[in-house]
Amino acid sequence: MTRLLSWLDNLPLQSRISLLVSLGLISVLALLTVVALRVVQDTTDRIVHERLVITQMTATYVETLLQEAVNDLSKATTFASFNPERGNLSEEEHLMAHTYGQLGNFTQGLILVDRHGIVALAHPRELAPIGHDLSGEPYIRDTLGKEGPNVSNAFRNPLTDRPTVAVTIPVHNSDGEIVSYLTGLIDLTSPAFAGSLTYAQNLGRTGHADLLDARGIVVASSGPEHVLHPGEHPEFYQRMLREQRENVEATPYVEDGQVEGVHVMAFVPLKLAPWGIGLGGTEEETYAPVRRVQTEASVVAVLSLLLALVFVWFTTRRVVRPVEALITASEQMASGDLSRPISISGGGEIGRLAGTFDTMRLKLQSAYHALRMEKSQYQGIFRSIADAVFTVDTKLYITSFNPAAAHMLGWTENEVLGRTCEEALGCQGASGVFLCKTDWSSTSHLESLEFPASTRLVVHTRCGDPVTVGATQAPIFDDDGHLVGLVHVLRDISAQEQLDRMKEQFISNVSHELRSPLGHIKGYATTLLRRDASWDEKTQRRFIGEIVQGSERMQKLVNELLDMSRLEAGRFAIEKQPIQVGHVARAAVKTVRSLSKKHKFVVSMPQSLPRAQADPHHIEQVLVNLLENAVKYSPEGGCISVLGSTEDGTVVVSVADEGIGIAEDQWERVFERFQRVDSSLTRQVGGVGLGLSICRKIIQAHGGRIWVESKIGQGSTFYFSLPIFRQVAQRDQESLAHKGGVLP
Repeated sequence: MTRLLSWLDNLPLQSRISLLVSLGLISVLALLTVVALRVVQDTTDRIVHERLVITQMTATYVETLLQEAVNDLSKATTFASFNPERGNLSEEEHLMAHTYGQLGNFTQGLILVDRHGIVALAHPRELAPIGHDLSGEPYIRDTLGKEGPNVSNAFRNPLTDRPTVAVTIPVHNSDGEIVSYLTGLIDLTSPAFAGSLTYAQNLGRTGHADLLDARGIVVASSGPEHVLHPGEHPEFYQRMLREQRENVEATPYVEDGQVEGVHVMAFVPLKLAPWGIGLGGTEEETYAPVRRVQTEASVVAVLSLLLALVFVWFTTRRVVRPVEALITASEQMASGDLSRPISISGGGEIGRLAGTFDTMRLKLQSAYHALRMEKSQYQGIFRSIADAVFTVDTKLYITSFNPAAAHMLGWTENEVLGRTCEEALGCQGASGVFLCKTDWSSTSHLESLEFPASTRLVVHTRCGDPVTVGATQAPIFDDDGHLVGLVHVLRDISAQEQLDRMKEQFISNVSHELRSPLGHIKGYATTLLRRDASWDEKTQRRFIGEIVQGSERMQKLVNELLDMSRLEAGRFAIEKQPIQVGHVARAAVKTVRSLSKKHKFVVSMPQSLPRAQADPHHIEQVLVNLLENAVKYSPEGGCISVLGSTEDGTVVVSVADEGIGIAEDQWERVFERFQRVDSSLTRQVGGVGLGLSICRKIIQAHGGRIWVESKIGQGSTFYFSLPIFRQVAQRDQESLAHKGGVLP
């Protein structure tokens, strides 16, 4: 029972209401069904009783006919002695003729036999000759020696060939002794007997009635063809004749020896003779009123139930729909959808509840919007911050991981979320202790926490590369002040440290580059100023030349520093004009050749090489820088080539040497500030590492690009590209035309 109630409680509201109401309706329907069954049973009993009453009325009518026949015979014997032993039977003959002619019962004739069954009189005479022995005939044999009237079984009259029954009474003398028997023959097809079965006409189309003798042979029937036959229900008739009781039951209907159906038959035995009346019809027709009542009751019950269920469904649906709407709204609210208003028509408790829900929705929507904005801001900050940031819970499982952390450490967010810090990041040494070994699970309040300031650590990426970082930690607390996690911030200071090293190296290089020419200048100047020595003019000029050369080196270094400063600040002036790159290249070679007489220079520029749109002074500066580098890093006597070509709509200039070459992993780095190829020759030739960086800035300012291709020991080739003048002019023309402008 508890399980059933639990199951009922777990049903949806509409199903529960529908089930309970349906159970109530079914209970009412069951009660009505019981009542209907009772009505049906009463109707059935009434039909059975009516059939039995009709049969009783028919039996009474037949009994009356037989009793009248007996009375007519008895009345005739009161007017004469009917004693064959007297000899003279004229009076009896006259009475028999009168009885035959005046009374309609004995239409087949009258017979008087003595006590031995010998015919004494017969009327009409041809019915039986006088002196004929009839003791062998059943209707006489069964009467001899018996007191009281006797009704024979049916037989066919040999004189008329008609179905006949004999009514016989004994005739007594004055001493009470039987002296003769008077028998009257009744025609079973006479209107009197045939009319006795007309009650069967009230039983419908299949209604029929049979009058049966003691053998079960049909004496009279509403269907004349059945007379003197066993009838349509032989077993039922034989059993009822044996039992001699009234009964109504369903019994097989037999025709030509085959069971053709079931009839509901009533049987009533006669009192005057061992006969009986059978009356009935088919079961379908007999119980048609009952079945009609059953059908109508069933149809009414089913329609009523269906209408009731439909009414219950619509009613419960109308009640449950607002509740379902509230459930749907609450589920949407639970899933975060607060945009749909809760609209439920009607008042009452559900209407007020819906209004309260909608008010709550609006407040939640406002709070959720504010929270989402705050979260969006946090996410934006978290994802856009340049430092690597990740959070862990108190058991050091990673709960968030920003893109900067993924970029720094080489792990994706999905790869580390839900894993321990130590497992995901592989922290070791001091870094591991700081990031992944601190046990905060037993700490609950801020007062007991001590977080160190930024700490310099070396962490390793997924590939094992070391990264120097400045690491800081911060706690995360819940509303109750309990520690729920930590925030780790890792700032990559490798570039800063490298920049610091580069600055130190730059300062060292600049100091060295300045100290060397200053030393030369000071040395030669001091020598010239000595009072204890005199120098000829040639020597003096040589010393002054060295002083000038040192000052030029210092001036070049200062100019490079100023150019880099202006390029970085965006204040580097470039005046573009159409230039012949070949002219600029030859001018640059001429400048560098004056500084190096031991290298071979080759300039190859095709006659068809188009003009470039560039600043000739700064392009010459780039070429001079590249040529000087080629001179510095190639052996004496080596060949330095300057070539020109076109590629992808640009003028491409290359400077190739036969020097030491550059490793492939250094091709991009040589263009960075303060970067120099790490070799002994590099350290010998000096420099501060600004030349190529300045070249790249100048070429980029012209809209071109610069790159290098090299092999160790086989020399290097530096390329740079410049826009072609005609294409620049055409693009400017199209741009102005698109903007509605006009070229001068």
